[in-house]
Order: sequence, then structure tokens, then C-alpha cells
Amino acid sequence: MAERSIPKSQPQYEPVESEEHELRHLTQHDDADFGRASASGNKNAAVFSSDSLEGQSGKTNPSSWRLKTILKKWRMQALEASIRKKKNRQVPIVKDRLTAILAALVHLPAIAGIITLSFYIFKNYYIGKELEGKPNYDVEKKLGIQFAAKLMEMFIVLSLNAIVFSMIRHEFTIGQSVPYGALVAGQQISEISFLWSEEFFSIVKGKFSQTWKKIGFIITVFVCTIMALGASSLSAVAMMPQEGDWRAGGSFVYFNGTRDEMFPGVLTEDNTIGSACNVTGNERCPSWQWDVINSQLISKLPLSGEVDNGLFIRRPPSEILVAGYSSTLVNLVVDVREKWFNLNSPNHTVARMPHLGPAEACITTSLHWEQAADDSAKRKQTRFNNFQKLAHKLNAPMPITNTRCELTSVTDAKAKTIMFPDFVAFPPTTLNVTKDVVSDWLSDTLPGLKKPEVLWFDSAPVIANSSVGVVVAVPSNKSREAADIYGCMIDARWITTELSGDAVSLASKGYPPFSGPIATALGGSWIGSPGYGQRVHLAPSFAQYLNPVDSRTNRTVIHEMLLNSGVWTNDGKGSKSTAHLEAVLGSLAANGLGRSTPNITAITTLADPDGEWWRSFMPQDGQVFGPGGSPYAVSDDDKARFFSAEMETWVTGFAFADNSLTMRGAMAVFYVYALLVMAYSIWSIWSGITSSSWESVPDLLALALADRGSGSDSEGFSKGSPDIMKESFCISADGSTLRLRATHGLVPPENRVKANEAYD
Repeated sequence: MAERSIPKSQPQYEPVESEEHELRHLTQHDDADFGRASASGNKNAAVFSSDSLEGQSGKTNPSSWRLKTILKKWRMQALEASIRKKKNRQVPIVKDRLTAILAALVHLPAIAGIITLSFYIFKNYYIGKELEGKPNYDVEKKLGIQFAAKLMEMFIVLSLNAIVFSMIRHEFTIGQSVPYGALVAGQQISEISFLWSEEFFSIVKGKFSQTWKKIGFIITVFVCTIMALGASSLSAVAMMPQEGDWRAGGSFVYFNGTRDEMFPGVLTEDNTIGSACNVTGNERCPSWQWDVINSQLISKLPLSGEVDNGLFIRRPPSEILVAGYSSTLVNLVVDVREKWFNLNSPNHTVARMPHLGPAEACITTSLHWEQAADDSAKRKQTRFNNFQKLAHKLNAPMPITNTRCELTSVTDAKAKTIMFPDFVAFPPTTLNVTKDVVSDWLSDTLPGLKKPEVLWFDSAPVIANSSVGVVVAVPSNKSREAADIYGCMIDARWITTELSGDAVSLASKGYPPFSGPIATALGGSWIGSPGYGQRVHLAPSFAQYLNPVDSRTNRTVIHEMLLNSGVWTNDGKGSKSTAHLEAVLGSLAANGLGRSTPNITAITTLADPDGEWWRSFMPQDGQVFGPGGSPYAVSDDDKARFFSAEMETWVTGFAFADNSLTMRGAMAVFYVYALLVMAYSIWSIWSGITSSSWESVPDLLALALADRGSGSDSEGFSKGSPDIMKESFCISADGSTLRLRATHGLVPPENRVKANEAYD
């Protein structure tokens, strides 16, 4: 037995003679025997031996090991073992370029998956309202995609394991030793905890043959561990189609007028069809649909605040639909100021309604788009007619009004001063206004007042942040000369808003930003902000057409609404609610603004009605998702002059797309992996080195345990010994026997494992 002359802290490689080891037969495969090394000496050797140590290694044709090498790469060696009739000698190092090329195919599934995903994601691919395949089985399809993502993760981890272990095997082939942690790195990179494990620190502290190899190996292990960690989640992210909203084209719409003509800063009689609007009944007048507003909204105001069945406070509707032109509908929204029981109500009564020009253009173009989508699908160009939801959007100015009234009760007909609200101050205050036009009107109207009378006047010189002033005088039941006089101010603006168009219901809706009851309940809301939209002044010549005479009753519109709302009754009584009068005036003003300039309409004549006009509604320039073109017959000069808006169409469904940072990040990690695989494959094929037996940590573990008994006390390998982390290991050949040993030196050339030689 060799003497222990070398200190334990400095283990060295020593040739080990076969007689120094007592062989112990173990059953492995069919007839493999393992020898147990002697506990004496500091050799830390493990022996993989045959029945006889006299067997000599010999050259072997590499082609005979190709099948086994490929199966080993794919972790399918059990298949080869099941059909093998007799024990084959092991060829640890196979140097054959064809075998290396075949072995590199282990990376192909993951790379093929990345290429396929790249094609769909970066080209963009719209699937439809549900995933490909049999309808109504999306749950099962998603489970299948998750299973495929798990397979891709397994292929990536298998590929990374092969890369790391190949680096270790290469060191063994040139007789170099590696730290203990490097032996297990190939199997441990799938666990992120490996980066702070004792094994990883043994790599950091251990010795390699060259410094650059150590640095390269540490970087490779770190990168592979991070990739293995993210392989599962990134595969699931990349392979699962996104369910969301996708831009499916649209069109540019032009109107036969300029922006200033369509949305002027001052509305006058010229923005109507004229004196025909003094009487109700003309659909092109500002008062059209007043009867719908009266019956569906104003008549419900008396119910406001009533307790329903002792549990719920009743509220009037805040949104109704009114007719436009050509059987279309638009929404009219009115939020009434009702602070007395709802603190979240607005500080002013707010009303808004889309302008009929853009609203009807959105509906017309949406009808054209849906026909275009069907034609495109029939020609197998797009699949946008297959969707979960469909949205047509168009950005254009729409009117919004804020209305506030104050009540002044007078006892005789000599009143000259009335109160008006101050829009600027918050909380709103009142102003005593004396103005010749108001005083003169009061002097003429109050004597002999028998019915509601209305005065529209230019309020700009009197109160800032207002578009028009209104005085409403109604008889009071207190005395013959008593009257209730309401001083009201209206702030009207054009607010650029996203309008929606529904080709089924033919309805267009719009909700200006910061116009909801909560937003307008805040201090001052947007009244004092000149940057919120464009204020529009309502000239009295325009405003008078908001209150025409109803030819059926010979009463004005406001007279009818005062009666219907309960603000005033024929006997001089009523609720005298200023908030409800605000709802009357505000809704009429918003409705009238939305119906102004009726002669300016959208140009919707198709430029190529007999050709492929449908292409202009689909995404342009070969894109799968994106804006549409300009399908309508408008000259270049008119395009430069006329007001235009873009109708956007969005479909909800499943698609592959690179529209998120998460998706792009996932693909970036996959590309780093692909570059690593390419670099490794080039090096692997160039070197031509593979193995039919050394492809995993269990292979080395089997080699290490080949001759170790349960009672072995060999230094560095005893149970619980911490010294193993400090050791470096190599593999040497002793005749036909392979040994895994601790060493700090090079393996002598005569003991190195030879390529293409079989060992027992």
C-alpha cells in the first residue's frame, strides 16, 4: 500500500496500479463490475472496471456509436439499452464531425420554436375571436399551449445542460482538472439557488487550466442559469396568443367645410337654416328632438330625490338617445346639479351631445368598414370580420354646456336688477346685474306677465367665462304683479372627444374628458380654465331658435318644459327649482350646438366603388395592424382645405404581436439563447467531440461510485467531508479502466482518455 506522504491539503495525481485496488463486483447494466479503491493513500480514486483488468482499449469505428450518442443527447439511452442484446464497451470520447452534427440537433426543437414564434410575433398575426381549431374549446387549447410551452422549456434546459457539460468534458479530454462545482453545474443550472450555493462558490474559488477558461465558464453558467430560470415563464408568454384590442384599419373622413366653418367660435343665425326654425318640426333646426328631451328627460325631473319604497332615492335618467339625420342616434347626457341630496352632483348642470356631422360620419364609415372586412375575408386577405367585439372611433369636437341659474323674486313690475351666478368664483356666488338690455326687457315684460317669457342676451361684457345669458320670467301666485325671475348663464365649448360608432344600432356616443359628475363636482371644475376646449359664444340670433313655438300648442318649447318639469305651473306655483331649469336650458343648448351648421356634412362617396375599394379600409402598406387609408372621392386641394377626422377601427380577439415590452423582452432573451447555441454548435462541430457515455452528472456519479464501498474512508470522499468542495477532479484511463480522481495536476498523456477508443 502506498504511504500517506503527501499532505491532505495538497492532493496530487499519482499513477494507480490495478493491484492497489480490491475489486468488488456490482451489477450494473448486464455484467458491469465496479472495483472499490483502497482506503489507504491520498489517491481519492474511483474505478470503472471490467471482469478482468487485462482488457485493453482499442480503436472503434465512430459510426457504431452514433446512435447511442444521439440517444444519449436526447436522454433516451434507455431505448438503446432495451434493444441491445449484449454489453457494448463504452466510448467516452467520440471524435467524429458527423456525430457532432447529429448531436447538435438536440438544440433544433428550441431553435425551431423560436424561429416559428418570431415569424408570428414580429410579422403580427391575427387569429380571431377564439383560438385556432374547433370552436368553443379555448380552455382546452390554452392547456395545450401551456403543455407546448413546458416542452419548449424542457428543450431549452436540455440544450443548456448539454452546453455546460460539454465544456467540462472538453477539459477532461485534454487531461485538465476542474473544480467539484463544475462537475454538477450542468445538472444544477435549472435551479436559481445554484448561483448562491456552495458548489458555485467552489467554481469561483477553484482552479482551471487557464484564467480565461474560468471566467468564460462562470459567465456561461450564470447566463445559462438565468435563461433556465426564465425559460418557463418566457415560453408561456411568447407562445400564448394575446387577447386584446387590435387596430384593424379605418378611414380618413373629409367634410365639405373647414374646421372654423363647422365649429365656429361664434354661432349666429347664419349657422342655421334661418327663419324656418321659429316653429318646431324641421329636423335641420337646432330645436329638433326637443319633444324627446321633454318626454324622456325633463318630465322625469320631478321624481328627483323622492324615496322609492322607503329604500332608494329616485333619480332622473342622465343619458338618453336622440335622433340625428338619416335614422342615426346620438347620446345626450345631462348631469343635474342637486347638491341638496347628492354632494357628488356637479357645481353646474352639465350637458353634452356629439355634433351630428362627425357622429353620422363615424356611423357611415363603420358601415363601409364592415362591408370591406367581409369582402377582404372572402378574398382571404384579412380575418377582421371574426372578432369578439368591434369598436369604431373618431376624434372630433363636440359641444358641452355648463349652466347655472339664480332666482330673484319680485313683488312689483318695477324691478330693474336681478341676480346672476358668477361662474368664476367657487363656491359660485351671485352678482346683481343692471344692464340696459335686461332692464328694458323687464320694463316691457313684467307688466301684464301671464306666461313664461325668455330673453337671450350677450353675456360676455357682463360675466366672464360665459357664452350667453338667459332671463326667464314666470308669473307668481303671490300677487298680480309678483314674478319669479331666473338669471342664468351658459358656458358652451367645443371639446375634442372620442366618438364611437355602432353600425348595428346606428348610434354614436361621446363622453368628453373630465365631464362626469364627480369631475365637475370638484372646485371650479373646468369653468375657469381657458385651455379646456374652445369657448363658443351663442349670439341671441342663434339662441332664439332653441326656443321656437310649438305649432300644436302655440306655446314655446321652454314653456312646455317648465310645465313638464314642475318648475312652474299655470297657477303660478311650482318647485321653483333652479337646478331643474338649468337642465332645461343646458339640454336645449347642447342639443342646438350639436345640430348647428347642418349644411356641412361628411363626404362619403367611394373613390373606386367598382374596384378594390375595400383595401383602403384595411391596414395599409402590408401591415397586419394599423390605420386605414382614404377611400372617399376627395381631391388633394379639398383635402388640404376641408376639415377631416380619422375613423379608427379596433377588433377584440386573439393575436400574436410585438406590441408589448414583455413580449419583446421574452424574444430578446430567446435570441441571446440562440446566439449562445449557434456559437456552441460551431465550436462543437469544429472540434467534432461528443460522447456516448459522458453526457450528464449521473454518468460521472456512476463512475465515481464504481469502486466505493459503504464503509470507504478515502480522504476527500468520506461522508460529510467538506474537503470535496476544495478539490479539483479529472478522469484518467488505467488500461481499459476509467477513474475519477482528485488532482491538482495534469493527467499524464499515457493516462488520458483517448478519442474513439472503447473502455470497459
